[in-house]
Amino acid sequence: MQISVILRRIKDLGLTVSASKTNAVIFFEKRKPVWDRPVEVLVGDEPVEVKGSMKYLGVVLDSRMTFRDHFKYVAEKASKVIRALGRLMSNLRRPVRPRGGSTLTSLCQC
Repeated sequence: MQISVILRRIKDLGLTVSASKTNAVIFFEKRKPVWDRPVEVLVGDEPVEVKGSMKYLGVVLDSRMTFRDHFKYVAEKASKVIRALGRLMSNLRRPVRPRGGSTLTSLCQC
């Protein structure tokens, strides 16, 4: 199995894998139905939690690779930054809105 090969190579590098901090995502094609039976992934002898999506290197990956969860995460984060900047700029002249009246949050709605 691929997981045992990866674990062996990590061990050869002198590193360890913590099963309690490990998550797994099973990827499916967009048009095929989700696997209806439970999947168990083991790291050594310990089971790993299988999720529908997970964050990896700042990108939220979901089981169908649609990136909807990632876009939602980025839009929420951008909205928080915009609100924080709005509070910081409250005593200064407000930034001019674009002529269409759109903002970053309305452009990023998922």
